[in-house]
This record gives sequence, structure tokens and C-alpha cells, in this order.
Amino acid sequence: MAKPSYHDDTLLARWLSGELSTAEEADLRQRPEFMDYERMLGNIGRMQPPEFNESAEFSRLSAARNAASSQTPHLRSRQKKNRGLRKIWYAAAASVALVCVAWFFLSNNNKDFKTLNGETPQFAELSDDSLIKLNDGSTASFTPTDTQRLATLSGEAYFDVEKSDVPFIVQTELGRVTVVGTSFNVYSRGDEMTVSCTTGKVQVEFNGYAGVYLLTKGKSVSINAADSITEIENGPEHLDWLNDDRSVFINRPLSEILAELERQYDLEVSRSPTLDLARTYTITFPNDNVDLALDNVLKPIGYTTYNRNGNQVIPLPI
Repeated sequence: MAKPSYHDDTLLARWLSGELSTAEEADLRQRPEFMDYERMLGNIGRMQPPEFNESAEFSRLSAARNAASSQTPHLRSRQKKNRGLRKIWYAAAASVALVCVAWFFLSNNNKDFKTLNGETPQFAELSDDSLIKLNDGSTASFTPTDTQRLATLSGEAYFDVEKSDVPFIVQTELGRVTVVGTSFNVYSRGDEMTVSCTTGKVQVEFNGYAGVYLLTKGKSVSINAADSITEIENGPEHLDWLNDDRSVFINRPLSEILAELERQYDLEVSRSPTLDLARTYTITFPNDNVDLALDNVLKPIGYTTYNRNGNQVIPLPI
């Protein structure tokens, strides 16, 4: 086996992410500065990552991609990223060497994406240059072929689709969305699904229904647990998590509000047997302040305070 080159800029990044072969790691450990690397790694947990504005960065990427598409094909091809490299940035720090950066894009060459409850919504650039932002507690996969670009979604995600003659399809348990090039939001949790179009046109089909719904900019279509299909204008709640880092509910069941609160902060909120989960409320809570979010949700339903132990929350009545 050829000895690894230590002039390879990705060597340390691959070591930190556990991607080195046994031989590569053994050779790396023989380097005199390896002890410095290990000391650095041990101190990472005490360092704070730089602030990162997710919405602004997503907007910047979309603008950059749109600007690139207006240039000549030659310039466009030069600006395309190498999809074989993992998109991980490492920031320099300390007096001896390097430090890991705290923000990363989801891997381009990884076709499966997932965000956990309470995790920061994640961004990814798909292999066809489309962009996706995945909300908390959501999973997606992407499988492009010569005849279709298929994304499978469970949860909620925003898509900014690269134009192509090959249709882009989002498949969920409740239905599918078909586009050529546009941007839209898909919410599919439990027995409810909502598609909101922000640019271009999207075609929506719900499983078990013959109708096809064509949405243009500013339009939405939803199906609920009662199999009722509704076409409406986009309201402030449709893209709340993407643009405002908040969750907006207008006349929505309490069960839905509590479920989203739990996803955003990885909580488990105790439900009293007397609580009417079907009752509707108009509530807005931030996605970056758990105490304020709990106050905003619990006070309107009759709880002035609560006990919290880890991720367990027990509301206390008046």
C-alpha cells in the first residue's frame, strides 16, 4: 500500500471524521506533532463556535446559485463544486495548530439526510445542484436517475430546485409533488400534508385521490386527517421556520402545537387527561429560546409555570 502523503490537505479532516484507513492512521500517529493534534482535539469541547445565521446563509446560497445560472456555461462549469469531497470546514485557533469549525453542510455524496428533534435545521446541496433545508425531526433521501430526480421526505423541508428537463419529485407517505425548477415547502407529518409554492409552479397529487393540484407562487394545498383537501393563499405560518426562526400557528389544534414545540427543543411535555388537545389556538413561539417558547405555549392554555427536568416538562395549572 502506498504511504499517505502528509501534504494532503484533507488528511487531518479525514482523521477527525474517522475516515482514515488503518494504515493511514498508524502512519499519522508516528508524526512528532501528533500529540499536539490530540491535545487540540481534547480542548475542542471548551471552545464556542462562531455565530451563524442559517436563514441568511441559505438566502446567500440561493442568490449565488441563481447568479451563477445567468452566466455562460463555461463559467458555470468552473464554479461547480467537487461533489466527491465532504463539505466540512475547519477554523484555525489556539497557538499550536488547528481547530474544528462548528458548522458544516450535509455531505454532497451522502444521499440520506436527517435532523433530530432540537437540532439546528440543516442545509444541503443535492447532486443536481438543487438546495434543501431540512426542519427539525425530519428525514430525506435523494435518488436521481435519467428520468426523474426523486426526493423522499418524512417531516418538513424547503426545496429550491435546479431547472432541468428531468422532473424533480418529492414523495411522502401522503402524496407527491412534481416540479421542473422552482422553490416550495413540503410539510408531511402524521395524517397531514401541506405544500406551499414560493416561486414557479408545482404539481401536487395526494395518494388515493384522482385530482391534480397546480400551485403557483403564493398558493398552498393541504390534506388533513379527515381527508379534507383545501387550497389557500400562503399564510404567515407556512414558511415560519424558514424565514423567521419561529413557529406560527393560526387556529391550529393544541396537539399540533405541542408536537412542534417538542420537535424544536427535543422536549417531552406532559399532557393532563383533562387537556383538550383538539381545541384550536393562535400561538407563536421562538425556535431559539426554550423558556420563552414554553411560556408562549403554556400560558394561553392555562398553565402559569412548569417543572422541567432535562427534556421532561410538567405544566403546573393556575
